Amino acid sequence: MGFGDSNDDGQVTIREAIDYVPDRFREMMTDEERNTEADEHMPVLARGSEDLFDRPLCEVAADRVTVVDDDEWRGALKPGQDSEETRVQFLGWDRRKVATRYSKPDRSVSNEYLDETGGFSPVELSTDEVWRPARILERKGKNVKIHYIGADASDDATIPMARLRYSLGSTKIKARK
Repeated sequence: MGFGDSNDDGQVTIREAIDYVPDRFREMMTDEERNTEADEHMPVLARGSEDLFDRPLCEVAADRVTVVDDDEWRGALKPGQDSEETRVQFLGWDRRKVATRYSKPDRSVSNEYLDETGGFSPVELSTDEVWRPARILERKGKNVKIHYIGADASDDATIPMARLRYSLGSTKIKARK
């Protein structure tokens, strides 16, 4: 199943997106925000005529992944995978054989730097005024246990959710203090 494809038919429809977006948004809320059930915390989704709801928005790609590149999560496709590494093709970049300002060649990356669909979304964690890629391992009330990508498991930490952002392909910016 891909993101939002609740019936596993390989397509995400408008109806599935309308159901999916609030559920995913609730995942990012604190327990207090979730328990208030206040509409002000929820994204606004427009509604149209019923006949539009079951039209596909996109096809689900079973080989769609996110991968850490230059300390940022980026979208990619995985044409091949083995037990240690995965070959990736970065989405939205020129695929020339040599890296330039506008190109990212296909390459193999350690599976540590890869996140496949399912589970918690890839996140970035505010540390020392920079954002570092991380993976949520477990949610504990208003806190989450995270793993810093590329670090030893001994560095895993439980931190407040307020120090996280759900972001893919974002530009590097300083964390707010």
